Amino acid sequence: MTATRAEVAVEALIADIETLVRCEPPSSDHGAAARSADVVAALGHRLLDTEPDRVVI
Repeated sequence: MTATRAEVAVEALIADIETLVRCEPPSSDHGAAARSADVVAALGHRLLDTEPDRVVI
């Protein structure tokens, strides 16, 4: 049985959420927060086809 487009979209959404949850850093770890921002930027770029604006603090 083949998956419907909706089922594929749901599976992709769940995979994206899992990626974000797995990369969530403790806020006190600035290096981990930067790596997490890279993951979010890559996900946004893939979904929106545009480069993110980065703010470094």
